[in-house]
Amino acid sequence: MELAARVEPVPLPLEPGEHVASAATFTFHSAAITDGGRLLLWGDNSHGQLGIEASNKSEVGVSLRAVPLSGGTFASAVALGEHHTVVLTNASELLTFGHNERGQLGRMRGTTYDSFPAEAAWRGNANAHAAAAVPPAAPLAVAASAFFSAALDAAGHIFVWGDLPVARRTDRPQRRRGRAARSSAGSVT
Repeated sequence: MELAARVEPVPLPLEPGEHVASAATFTFHSAAITDGGRLLLWGDNSHGQLGIEASNKSEVGVSLRAVPLSGGTFASAVALGEHHTVVLTNASELLTFGHNERGQLGRMRGTTYDSFPAEAAWRGNANAHAAAAVPPAAPLAVAASAFFSAALDAAGHIFVWGDLPVARRTDRPQRRRGRAARSSAGSVT
């Protein structure tokens, strides 16, 4: 069996004594966060998903976005979409950059891309939350997929924005279509 590509370690531009604490990858770009909160991004940058002006690609570690990000802020978590990046900072900021055609940056929809890391409006309309009695809480985790992003807050609420996925309830059994299911006793249910 032949491998389609050769697998080799990626040499990251780490400082002496620095180690990778977490990593993420998606179709076209990859990220690593060091134990000091430095964010390393590499791969395709056609939509500014590396946090630098859009170009064709970046060599490993060329985009060093968190050295620090700004004012002593460091990356604590990262999630990657197909052409966008979501970063959670130690100051509970949720920064996004890259492709935004479907609103996955949590900013004004319709802007094709934004390579400048900026805070996402991940809680949506603040007035809607006040009416629904959902108090704002700090973000704890981030996630992303091809065309949407998500955040989990400290109160256990999940916020999703962009081209939303179809949700399916998992707290009840799925009905089978077609023939009736039989129980172990042999009766039709």
